[in-house]
Amino acid sequence: MGSTRGAGDGCRTLNQAYSARTINVGYYPYRVKAPLPQYSGDVGGSNKGVLLQTVPVGAYVGLASDGPWYDPPSGSCFPTGFACGSPTRSACPDNSPPLRPTRAGFAWGYAYDGASHMQGWFPFDPNLLEFVGFTSHPCALGPAGADYEVESACGQPLAACSGGNTTCHATNRCDEGGDDCGSVSCGASSGGPWTPTAHRLTLASPGGHTCTQRTPPLAGVKCLANGSDPDFFFVYPFGAYLYWAQNSTTKHWLHYGDRVQVYFTNVDAQGVRWYFVEVLQSGAPVLTPPSDGSGAGGACDLDHPESCTPCKNGGACGWVQSVFFN
Repeated sequence: MGSTRGAGDGCRTLNQAYSARTINVGYYPYRVKAPLPQYSGDVGGSNKGVLLQTVPVGAYVGLASDGPWYDPPSGSCFPTGFACGSPTRSACPDNSPPLRPTRAGFAWGYAYDGASHMQGWFPFDPNLLEFVGFTSHPCALGPAGADYEVESACGQPLAACSGGNTTCHATNRCDEGGDDCGSVSCGASSGGPWTPTAHRLTLASPGGHTCTQRTPPLAGVKCLANGSDPDFFFVYPFGAYLYWAQNSTTKHWLHYGDRVQVYFTNVDAQGVRWYFVEVLQSGAPVLTPPSDGSGAGGACDLDHPESCTPCKNGGACGWVQSVFFN
């Protein structure tokens, strides 16, 4: 079954406002050959990117596939009685989406089996990394262990890996993203207002407290409560993740002081408000590229979403929790 890349079922037909159902990101396993730095974005000079960690020799990293990469679910996700998508059906039958293209010589991924599972940019250098998918290796199952390792690369099946590799069917079901876009029937608290045009915000730290129930992945990371969970959010000292979809997979880092244009907002079933944003000003312009915001001008408004064209000039777009904006 062939896979396609496209808008999928997103919010209000907005470009790149994907729902979690359409994000099919797998991982390619690599072993570290020499100390490997991982960054949040551009470093040096006035850039706000930071060194997240240096992954030691012998550890493994999973480099992310491209996204979205999926078979449009059409009616197959919604059999009778499953208005929010069937938990037993897959939204992504293709288990081998292609590797995400590098940017300025860096690849997006996470470290595992020997280092913190933070996500960020690694130099894609054969002197530092070797692909181990065709030999014995630990499974690259995603930062939380809830995703999957791709099944083939370059037309060849990957070797069996240790760790209970799950399938795409098990990790990206049709009921994921049921509360995206303010679908109150699927558990969202409210649809929330849609906010195009001049709604522009600045990323800022929400503060936080010393974590009591979770172990931070990096020195200086705080926690923030949501409902009865005191450590629901990790608050990094420099910025926040930008996601492909709400409660989905990461794609970029935003840094405090970055400016964004908000195109859509809603509260999900966990009570978390999300913004779909386009980056306008970036502290790491190579790895988190900005756009000029012109997609929110003209006739773009609440009643004319078809006139809104976020990311039309190549800027980074995605979802981020509202707690990170002032």
